[in-house]
Amino acid sequence: YGIVTIIIVFAVLWRSKNKDLRLVAFGTSWFLSFLLFSFIRPTHECVLDFQEHRIYVPMIGFLVILLETDFIKNMDLKGSRAPALAGFIAVIFSVLTFLHSGDFKDRIAFWSNASRTSPNSSFVHLNVGFIYYLDGMWDEAEAEYKKSIELEPGMPLSHIKLGLIYLDRKMIDEAEAEFRKEIAYTPQVDHAYLCLGLVYYKKGELDKAEDMWLKTLKVNPENTDAMKNLAIFYYEKKNKVKAAFYAQQLRRGLNPPQEFLKTLNTL
Repeated sequence: YGIVTIIIVFAVLWRSKNKDLRLVAFGTSWFLSFLLFSFIRPTHECVLDFQEHRIYVPMIGFLVILLETDFIKNMDLKGSRAPALAGFIAVIFSVLTFLHSGDFKDRIAFWSNASRTSPNSSFVHLNVGFIYYLDGMWDEAEAEYKKSIELEPGMPLSHIKLGLIYLDRKMIDEAEAEFRKEIAYTPQVDHAYLCLGLVYYKKGELDKAEDMWLKTLKVNPENTDAMKNLAIFYYEKKNKVKAAFYAQQLRRGLNPPQEFLKTLNTL
């Protein structure tokens, strides 16, 4: 759509004899300048956001460009057909707006529309999958996560979310493989180590689980889930000194669940 629109606008401007090139340049600069913020990606973890709300302010510049075409300038706004044309345009856009409003009725409708209109966006498929996961639609979530990975294998959190589905299904080996892929692509994501530690814990490989949770805190010292896991882990191993240490880390400015604090009172 974008390429076709650019060609049409360029052709119309080329044939327009009364255009003001300064205003055309201003409109182009406005459009590109405000759209540019959507393309800034300071780090790999920042997902590129190409959602439709990014176009609203840049669209003003595009309208300035259209106003310099002879097609617009030569319109007879005083003729008898002008009100009818304006009314027709208003009706068309009102109908489009009404139909589009259905895409905002709930989170599934919103992200499903995003998936249909941005089928090549790994980020969109990742979010669609997460919405399905929250609603207990695991098969649909798995399909969306796999599509996200297919489009961009290194999309942050995609392998974690797919691994969590496998973990829920007790597919331990498959979950471990996904968490390892997440670490390989984005080693700075602390939850990958956290989840991998949980896999090792379930497999009875306790030393590896401990190592992963310690790595979690090395990447993110504020990860309360890792603190909680380590506190319980050391408590089960009768290492009350370390268990108490991580329990204290949880207490400082944090708010762990009350039932967990009751367990820690025995320390």
